[in-house]
Amino acid sequence: MSREAFDKYRSVVYLLNLDFQWIEELLKIVVSSSYEAIRRTAPPKVKFRLTRKILEKDSLGKLIARYEQVSGNDEFIKELRDIAKDRNFCAHQSFILSLDEQNNTGFLGKEAERLSAIRERSHACVMNLQKELEELVALLHETPNKTVERDAPQSACPSP
Repeated sequence: MSREAFDKYRSVVYLLNLDFQWIEELLKIVVSSSYEAIRRTAPPKVKFRLTRKILEKDSLGKLIARYEQVSGNDEFIKELRDIAKDRNFCAHQSFILSLDEQNNTGFLGKEAERLSAIRERSHACVMNLQKELEELVALLHETPNKTVERDAPQSACPSP
């Protein structure tokens, strides 16, 4: 086995899986923060009780669908849907290599290159979600939490 080629492949797979975990977690935070913004601005007669708790066991596809309900960024939603297709390979098959593949420097190099291109896209998704979260946090700091007394469920995002 070409140890250097395998180590490069393994490193890219590791970073990709980390990015996909961050994408899932950030989607949960962004969606629940959006729920909080909606809850805070809803008229008194409207009870908006969706919180992060309903998101905890959602798959990436379901999280993207929930994000689509609170985001107007259609281009980014398309990118999330596209990259989600690669997530299943990375999470479930990327470390399952035959002995021939493990010893094939050419194969490992091509796969590392292909996965590195996916990583550029996945990392851009993480950065976009972090930026959106920063904007939501700023919005929540500006929006008074007028509904604390009237709504019993625990909010999705703590009050500032």
